[in-house]
Amino acid sequence: MVEADPGRFDLDFWRAQWRRTHLHGIVVNCGGIAAYYPSKVPHHVWAPGIEARDLFGEIVEAARTDGLAVLARMDSNRGDPEVYAERPDWFCADPDGQPMMRGDKHATCISTSYYDEFIPSVMTEVVERYAPDGFADNGWAGMDRTRICHCNACAKSFAAWHGDLPRNVDWDDARYRSWIRWSYARRTELWENNNRVTQSAGGVNCRWLGLLHGQLAHSAAVFQDVAAIAERTPVMLLDHQRRHGDEGFEQNAEVAKRMHSVLPAGQNVLECTAMYDMGYPAFRLSSMPAAEVALWLTHGWAGGTQPWWHHIGSVHDDRRQYDTPVPWFDWHREHADLLSNRQLVAEVGVVWSQQNLDFYGRDDPANRVAAPYAGITRALTTQNLLFTPVHVDRIAEAQVRVLVLPDIAVLTDAQADAVRDFAAAGGAVFATGDTSLRDGDGEEREDFALADLFGAHATRRSQGGLEKPPASIEQWERHSYLRLDEDELSDHPAFTGLEATRTISFGGALREVIADPDRDVLLTWVPAFPIFPPEIAWMRNPKTSVPALITGRSAGGGRVAFLPADLDRCSHREEQPDHAAIIGNVVRWLLDGEPTVQVSGDAPVATNLYRTAAGFVLHVNSLLYDSKIPGRQARITPYGPVRLRIRTGDSVIEEARAHVAGADLAVCRDGEWTELTVDRLEVHEVVELIASVS
Repeated sequence: MVEADPGRFDLDFWRAQWRRTHLHGIVVNCGGIAAYYPSKVPHHVWAPGIEARDLFGEIVEAARTDGLAVLARMDSNRGDPEVYAERPDWFCADPDGQPMMRGDKHATCISTSYYDEFIPSVMTEVVERYAPDGFADNGWAGMDRTRICHCNACAKSFAAWHGDLPRNVDWDDARYRSWIRWSYARRTELWENNNRVTQSAGGVNCRWLGLLHGQLAHSAAVFQDVAAIAERTPVMLLDHQRRHGDEGFEQNAEVAKRMHSVLPAGQNVLECTAMYDMGYPAFRLSSMPAAEVALWLTHGWAGGTQPWWHHIGSVHDDRRQYDTPVPWFDWHREHADLLSNRQLVAEVGVVWSQQNLDFYGRDDPANRVAAPYAGITRALTTQNLLFTPVHVDRIAEAQVRVLVLPDIAVLTDAQADAVRDFAAAGGAVFATGDTSLRDGDGEEREDFALADLFGAHATRRSQGGLEKPPASIEQWERHSYLRLDEDELSDHPAFTGLEATRTISFGGALREVIADPDRDVLLTWVPAFPIFPPEIAWMRNPKTSVPALITGRSAGGGRVAFLPADLDRCSHREEQPDHAAIIGNVVRWLLDGEPTVQVSGDAPVATNLYRTAAGFVLHVNSLLYDSKIPGRQARITPYGPVRLRIRTGDSVIEEARAHVAGADLAVCRDGEWTELTVDRLEVHEVVELIASVS
């Protein structure tokens, strides 16, 4: 709701919309910045019109009548100037004691009694009056790491942790790195404290659920330790609504799988999905294109989210947004049994680490850390290599054949040992960039912690840079290439599809390493040379011995690939097809056999496979987009046929049901493989493979 809603909220309309979309519950404003009920808590400012109408109370009563659960939504990260005038001790201050602003409001500080007393008093009052089922909070994590609060409460709290507060953002300052860890700890403590308040007031099942971000870099920026919080919540509320300019719809499945990778089995991820335009720029009151919502929702379901529609305000001139969720919530209700009680099938695990985002990503986490991860996951998605995200502290639990570490530079000794143990047990490992070259504080080691596994040793020499290359072709410093080995390894599976070339474009960053004698060097670096004018564009040094891709075997017998060249980062940034091809080829070689799902057709699809009690469920999602901006889409373009080959092992598949098309598919059995065809794909298809009962 918005501040204008108390005077205009049409309860009958919204109750009809709840029924129309088959809701189980609602998330609705109660308080924080503004109260949507007549609060008696001092300094809890009422939204205009609440003196005449208890809007939150009306909505709760109607929801209870309609059999819905209610989460009371708060927004606690800022306050009005009049509150600041009365309680300046609640708010963030810069090093000079001046207030920090968020828009036209003052930023509240997580170290103060605002969070320890005021917010708990609001939640207690709401529970006592309205008995909601729980709470959500949009901005609970407070100020991000680009600004350091120097209020008295922060100074006192941090003094017990590490002494004086750092004055500025400085990753080389041990105090700043300590402040980062302190900030994470405070948010996790706040999560626990808020749950103590709500459970004390409303019983053990009245939980404070916050809201978490889907983007890794955003979660790190506001100190949300996703893995720690996942251990402390019965359900995850995910505020991941915006397609970023360099990410498509397929990222939503990855986000869902990443959240499930740290949640206990069987717990739900509820993803808030905007029905309003969340492009660049965003428009809160305009309708999101229906095609965009459809693609976003269904990719999320393929990864394991549950649907949640979201509007800003209760009155809209653009009424198209009310119709957008209806067909998708209809379909979800009818097929909910296919979307739960299932286990993801994955042969590849991609490691993710917020610690790496912080202490290696530093001031550029999106490019240094998130980009290599995204380059790997997108390559795996588009090439239908089944993967699951693996948290860096849960490598020992990973049930996969291949472990990928995309420039996970920051690894503690214990985390490095977990990777080594995985390899010792026969697992295959694929590492890129500076993986394991930095310790848990981000300090550079003398050599890779996993040098013995990689069969390579770091030098202090690097080529290229991590930042995006210049746009002008006249600046040729990044006009570099990689050379495919020309001896007996030239037919290596890593080069499948590249038989007609001996070089590929590069332009990225590469740390010079020394390969052990027992390793194969498949790619070497070709130094940059002039690109303009064209008459001088020729290789000055066409062949070097600087390794860019090294392969071999671990002591446990598993295959190992080490890619010092940042093809993963480049692939995400520039979408150079050869980069993604080599990544996919290397993973297939590491699998040492055919991938579990194989797809052929005229357009790309994303696949996610689940094992169920009855057999399998296969999601097939469209990757055919025609917008020039990733993550935007105004129309759906059908295509087909899509031919599928799935390794189903000893399970004899008797039936294949396409639940979107509403049709049975012909099944062909070929040993341990099941083959079928989806004739027409629009947004998605969900195929249920039913095995015979032995």
